[in-house]
Amino acid sequence: MERIKEKQMYLEQLGDLVKQRRMITEEILLVRQHLAKLDSEIEQHKEYMSAAEYISIRNSIRKELEVEMREQVRNEMIAEQVTKAVEITHKEEVPSPSVIPNEVLAEAKFEANKKSRKDVGVETVARIVKSFLKEAGRPVEFDELYNYVQENRNHSWNRKAFSQLLWKVKQIDDRVENPMRGFYQYR
Repeated sequence: MERIKEKQMYLEQLGDLVKQRRMITEEILLVRQHLAKLDSEIEQHKEYMSAAEYISIRNSIRKELEVEMREQVRNEMIAEQVTKAVEITHKEEVPSPSVIPNEVLAEAKFEANKKSRKDVGVETVARIVKSFLKEAGRPVEFDELYNYVQENRNHSWNRKAFSQLLWKVKQIDDRVENPMRGFYQYR
């Protein structure tokens, strides 16, 4: 008899332990669901931040393009003025060439040749390169980086000039590094 009572007591304890285990398992599942929800919210926040960075980069590029367009229009206006000045001097049939049109012509040539790469700014290219390398999250080949920057900017650099530009970007931000020849990454 005592053995039967003892067995029933152990069975009751076992039943109680199983119930407690179920409750703990349910609590664990609830905590895991809550953690998964928090992880998804954190990921959404990260995506929002990267979108904000993308928008700020996009706006700065847009501003630089506007400046370039204004310069291009100004250069075209100077070229028109030069052609008009040349036409006027030819119509007047001055026996010797005038000094003023030559100076204006020289200035127009200088302004036209002065364009693009130096006006772009290393900082702007650095922002583009850093954002691309951050998004990639892996070492990126020089060609892939070169093609990306060429597509996102309205300037064309030869490979040597772009390589020198990357060297300057590495000097500006030491997190842009060259882990092996021909590859770049952002750490």
